[in-house]
Amino acid sequence: EHINNQTTSTRLSWRPIRYNMGTNLVNEKAKEQMIEQSGVEDNQELHRCFNNQRCLKSINTSTIRKRRRCSKLLNALVGMAITSHVFQIPERMSAHAFLNQRNGPRPWGLSQEKPCWRIRKSGYSGVFVPSYYSTLDDFDKPLSDRLSFYSYNLQKHRSQRNTKTAKSFSYFLRDNPITDAQNDSDLPSNLTRALILATRTAGEVGDYRLILHLIESSVKFANGNPILSPRIFGEALNSLSQTKANASKLKRIWTLATSNEAILARPLTAFELNTFMKALAKLGRIRSSIDVLLQHTDESNEKVHIIPDAYTASTLFTALRDSISADQKQEKELASQSRRTDSTLQSRLKVVSRSPAWQWNTAVDLLHIFDFEDFHWNNQAYSTLLKLHEKAAAIFPEHINGSEITIAILDDMSQKNVLPDEMSCSLVVKCIGDPSGNRMAWKNSIDFLRRMSKEEALPLPNVFAYSAAIVACARCSEYEVALELLEEMRAGTIAQLDSTAHASTIPAPNTWVYNAVLLAINDQKKYRRRHNPARKVSRPTKGRVELAMQLFEQMKSDCESGSENLRPDTVTYNMVLSIMGTENPPPEVSLIALLDEMIQNGTPRDAITYRNAILASPSGKRTRRLLLRCLDDDLLLSRSLETLQGKAANAMTFIFNGALSTAASRRSLKDFTNAFSLMQERNIEPSDDTTSHIISIVGKSGNSNLLPKLLSALNEDVSFVEFKSELLTATGISLGQHWLPQLSDTHYHEATTACLDDNNIADAHRAFGAMKNKGIVPHSGYAEDFAVAYARAARNIIRGEKDLVHQTANMSPKQLAQNAYRIAAAITGPSPSTLKVVATSCAMTEQWGMAQKLLRSVQKMVVSESERLLNTKEILCDLQSSLLRECAHQGNVTAALWFVNDIQHFAATQIHPNNSKVVPTEHDLEGMPHSVTNEMSLEHTGVHMRPTNWVSLVKAARKSGHWRVCVNTLQFLRPYVVKTNPSYYGTEDEKLQWKKYKKLVPALVHATACLEIRSQYAWALRAIMDWISWSGRRAPPQAVLSVIRVLSARGRGEEVKDLLAETVHHPSILGNTEDGEGQEEMLYSGACTALHRNGLYDDADEIYVSGVSNGYLGFSFRPGDEAMVLDLHGLNVALAHSAVRVAMRQLTTMPKGQKKSDMMIITGRGRNSAFHLRPVLRPEIQRMLLEEFYPPLNTVSVPGNMGALLVNADDIYRWQEHQEGQKGLRMLAVAAAIKDLSSSRLRKSIVLSMEANKENKKAHD
Repeated sequence: EHINNQTTSTRLSWRPIRYNMGTNLVNEKAKEQMIEQSGVEDNQELHRCFNNQRCLKSINTSTIRKRRRCSKLLNALVGMAITSHVFQIPERMSAHAFLNQRNGPRPWGLSQEKPCWRIRKSGYSGVFVPSYYSTLDDFDKPLSDRLSFYSYNLQKHRSQRNTKTAKSFSYFLRDNPITDAQNDSDLPSNLTRALILATRTAGEVGDYRLILHLIESSVKFANGNPILSPRIFGEALNSLSQTKANASKLKRIWTLATSNEAILARPLTAFELNTFMKALAKLGRIRSSIDVLLQHTDESNEKVHIIPDAYTASTLFTALRDSISADQKQEKELASQSRRTDSTLQSRLKVVSRSPAWQWNTAVDLLHIFDFEDFHWNNQAYSTLLKLHEKAAAIFPEHINGSEITIAILDDMSQKNVLPDEMSCSLVVKCIGDPSGNRMAWKNSIDFLRRMSKEEALPLPNVFAYSAAIVACARCSEYEVALELLEEMRAGTIAQLDSTAHASTIPAPNTWVYNAVLLAINDQKKYRRRHNPARKVSRPTKGRVELAMQLFEQMKSDCESGSENLRPDTVTYNMVLSIMGTENPPPEVSLIALLDEMIQNGTPRDAITYRNAILASPSGKRTRRLLLRCLDDDLLLSRSLETLQGKAANAMTFIFNGALSTAASRRSLKDFTNAFSLMQERNIEPSDDTTSHIISIVGKSGNSNLLPKLLSALNEDVSFVEFKSELLTATGISLGQHWLPQLSDTHYHEATTACLDDNNIADAHRAFGAMKNKGIVPHSGYAEDFAVAYARAARNIIRGEKDLVHQTANMSPKQLAQNAYRIAAAITGPSPSTLKVVATSCAMTEQWGMAQKLLRSVQKMVVSESERLLNTKEILCDLQSSLLRECAHQGNVTAALWFVNDIQHFAATQIHPNNSKVVPTEHDLEGMPHSVTNEMSLEHTGVHMRPTNWVSLVKAARKSGHWRVCVNTLQFLRPYVVKTNPSYYGTEDEKLQWKKYKKLVPALVHATACLEIRSQYAWALRAIMDWISWSGRRAPPQAVLSVIRVLSARGRGEEVKDLLAETVHHPSILGNTEDGEGQEEMLYSGACTALHRNGLYDDADEIYVSGVSNGYLGFSFRPGDEAMVLDLHGLNVALAHSAVRVAMRQLTTMPKGQKKSDMMIITGRGRNSAFHLRPVLRPEIQRMLLEEFYPPLNTVSVPGNMGALLVNADDIYRWQEHQEGQKGLRMLAVAAAIKDLSSSRLRKSIVLSMEANKENKKAHD
C-alpha cells in the first residue's frame, strides 16, 4: 500500500529489467500495464515472447525517497517477493540471487550492461534478470551456448563503443572456472570468438585495464584445461598496442601466454610473435623486440620455440626501418645471440654493405634466422627489406653500394622463385639507382624499367615505377634522361623495344611524375653533395628555369584540356620556386605572379612555398614584400600544421628564418636587419635557428670579435645594455634581452666555427672557453675545427690571400702548421678530411715528415673504416695528389720519392696484404725500372699513383735536375699513354681520350726540359721517339724544341732535321694553333733559332727553305720599282738571318746579263718590339751584312723610311763575283782529292792505316 500510494508515474521501455531495491519498486499497477500492452494473458506465454525477442520490457517506477527505517534485508525480501510474483521465478533462485551477491555463483550472469550482483554502500543493489534463461531448467544448457550469447551481445554493443558487456563477460570468466571441457566441443571456438570481440572492443576505447582483466580471467576460466587459442593472446597484444599501455603490460600478456602451456589448445605461432614484436616496436622498444625474436626462434629453446614466417621478417624489417632517425648515433652492430649459419643473401649483403645505421647491420645479421628449408619468402618481406635499405641510404650518405645491395636482393628473389609484384618492382627501380659510390647507377633503374616492359614474368611498369626511375635520375643529376622518360609516358610508346615485348600501355603521367622531373631539373648542390660527396661542383643551371617553366605550362595546358590528374599542386609550385632560385640573375617570371596564381587556382600555400620564394628573391625589397604577403595569408598556418612536420610546422618562424638565412648568405646586413626588425614587430616567435643566423651574419660581416661577447650577453654574464649598443653600432641589429631562446650547445659551436672561418683564432678560443665555463663537454669536432683553422691560416699567409697578422698573433706559417699538426695528432679518430688539410699545410711549410705521417694515418683509415671506404679513398687520393703537387711546386724530388714509395707500397698491400715489397723504390726510379707492368695491376685498388701524380713527380725531378728520375718515370706513364692511342678506341671516345692525353703531355715536356738542362741529347731523342710510338700522335712542340736545342748545342744538325720531319709527319692532338701560331710554324721557327744560336747557319738555312717550301714559314722577296724588296716583318732574328742569306743566294742565280739593281730590306721601325720604337732586326741585319759577308755589304737608310735598309747594287755585284771565285776554288780542291784517290800514295797510306788499327785492337784485347 505504501508503495502504491507513493507511485506517481510509470514508464515502459524495451530494455533489460532492472530492480533497484529501496528506490524503484515494481507494483501491481505497473505489472498490469505491461501485460496489457503486450497483448499476452498467460505469464508463461509472456516469458516465451520475451525469450524470442531476447529482451524484456523494463518497468521503472518514479523515484521515491528512500526511507531510513527500511533495512537492506527488507529491501531484499521485497525484491524477492516482486520478482517471484511478476515472473513466477522460484523463490530459491530469487533468494540465491539476493543473498549471495558477491561470492556465490551467478548462473545468469550473462547480463547485457554491467555486473550488478552487489549490495552497494548506498543501500541498494542492482539486479540483471537474464533474458535467455527464464526458468530453472534453462540454466542447465551447455556453457558454449552461453558464450555464444555473450558473443552476440558483444558484437551488438561494439559499434556503440560500450564496454559494459565486456566487463560483465570478464567477471563471468573469472568467477566461473570450468572443471571439465571435454563434454563441450564447441566451447574453445565460442570462447575464442567472445574473447576476441571483448578485447577488440576494449582496445577501440583504449581501456587496457579491461584487456588485462579479460586475459587473466580467461586463464582462470580455463583452469588448466587446453581450451584457449593462442590467437586470443595475439589479439590482446594487438588491442593493447592501440591503448596507452606501456611495455610492461605487453610483457605481462606475453608471460601469461608462454608460462601457461597447459591452457593452450595448440602451441604459440608466428602470429602471436609478430604481434608482440610489432607492439614493442611501436613503443620504441626495438631492441626488446629483437631479443624476443632471438629467444623464441632459437632451436635450443625447448620451452617455447616458435617457427617464424615471412611476416615475421616483414615485421622485423619494418620495425628497424621505423626506428631509423637522422639524429641517431652511429652505434655498433647488434650481435646475434644464437648460432649463425650465413645464408646466401646474408653472405652477399655482408660483402657489399656495412652501414653506419645499426638497424641495417642488425637486419643483415639476423637473416640467418630465416634460413631454413620450410621458410617461404614473399614479396612483402623483400619489400620491407628494400624499404629499410632505402631509408638507411636516404639518411646516411655513408650507406653505400645501394645498387649492389638491391641486385643481391633481386637475385635472391629469383633463386627462391618469388616473382616481384608491382610494389617490389617499384622499390627495386628506386633502390637500384642509388648514386652512392656510383654516379652511373641511374642506368640500372632504366634497365630494370625496360625489363618490366619486356619480361612477362614481371609486372608492367606503373606510374610508381616510372616515378622511381625519374627520382633515380634526379639523384644522379641526369635531368635529360628524366625528361626522356616523361616524353615516353606522354607519347605512350617504349623506345627500342624488340619483338619479345608483350603488349602493354604505358601509364599516363600524373602530377607526381611531373614533380619528380622537376626534382631532377632542380639539381641542388646540397642534394648532390649529400648523395655523392665525390662530386663537389654542381652542373650549370643555365636553361633549367626555362625547362621547368615549360613543364609547368605543359601541366597547366593538359589540365585545362581535361586531365585533372595533372593539376599542379603545392609541391609543384614549391619545386618551381626552388628552381627559380638556382639561376642568377633571377628569371623574368615574377615570384609574386606565381603566388597570385596559386590563390586564383585555389592551390594551398604552406611554409615551404613562401620560404622557397624568399630564397629565390633577388633583392631585400622583394624579400620584405614576400614576408608581408605571408603574414596576410590566412590559410598558411592551418595548411602548414596539417601537412608539414618538424621546423616547417611552425610556419612563420620557418619563413622568417629563411629570410634571415638568405641575407646571411649574401652577407647583407641591411636585408638582415630589415627582416629581423619585421620579425620583432609582428611578434614572430624566434627559434634556435634565429640565434644561429644572428651568429652567422655577425661572423660573416667581419665582426667575429663580437661573438664571444654575444654569448656572454645572452647568458647574462655581462651587461646586456652595453653589448646591445655595441652590436647596434657595428651591425645595426637591435636585440631584445629576453627575446631569443636560451643558448644551446650548437650555438657555441657555431660561434666558434664562425670565428675560425673568419680566421679569428683568438676569439674562437674565447668562445670555446665560454662553452667550457658553462659545463658543456666539447666533442672532437671542436679540435678538428681548430686544426683546420690553423692549417688554413698557414695556407692563406703563404698564398697571400688574406692579411692575418692581427688574427694569428704574428705566428709564422710554419708555427701555424705545427699547431695544426699537434692538435690533429692529439685527436682520437680524426676525420680524413681534417688530416688532409693539415697534411697539405705541413707540406706547404716544408715539414715533409709530418705530412708523411698524416698520409700514412689516412691510409690506415682506408683499411679500418669499411663503412666510409669510398669517401676515405677519395680523400686519400686527393691528399696524395696535393702532396705531390706541392713537391713539384717546391722542386723537392726527395720528398716526392718518399710519398711515391708510400703510395705504391700501400696500393700493393691492398692486393697482397702480406707483400712487403715496395714498388717502386727510390733506387728503382733513379735506375732502370724493373716492374713497369705492375702499375696497371694496382689501378683497380683506387689508391694507386694516378697519371697526374706521376706528372708531378717528373716536374719535381725537373726542378731538381734529376734526369734519371724523369726518364724512368716516363716508363710508369707508358700504359696510360698507350691507352690514348687512336688505334685502341673508337671515334665515340675520341674527345675523352684527347682530354686524358693532354693531362699526360706535361710529363714529356718536363722530362725533356730536364734532359736539355743536363745535356742528355741521346735520352731526350729516345724519349721523343718512344712517346710518338706509344701515343701514335705528334709529340708536344715544347718537348720537341727542347730536344732540338740540346741537339743543336751538340752540333747535330742532321738529327735535328730528321726529328723535325718525323714530328711533323704525325697528327697533332693540341689543335691547329697554340699560343697564337701554328705548331709547324713553331717547330720550324724554333729549329732555325736553335741552329742559328749554335752557329749552324747552313742547317738553319736548309730548315728555313724547307719550311717556306711547305708553307709553314713566310718569305717575301719580290722585285720592286727600283730595287728587289725583302720584307722581314714578323720574323725573329734567326729567321731574318736565314731569309737574307737565302735572298742573297737567289741573287747569285740571276742571269749575268740582267741589269744590276739595289736590294731593299724592310726591317720595321720597332713598333712591336719589347721597347717601343727601338728596332731589333735593323742593327742585327746591318751587323750580319758587314761581318758575315765578304766582301762586306754596306747599307744605307732609305730616305723617309727608317724601317728599311738599302744595299747598293755594286756591292752586291762584287759579292757575287767573289762567290763565283770561291766556287771555282772549291771545285779545284774536289778535283785534287779525286786525283789522290787514284794514286798509289793514297792507297799505301790507307793500307798502313788499316794495319795500325788492327795492331791497336789486338793490344787492347
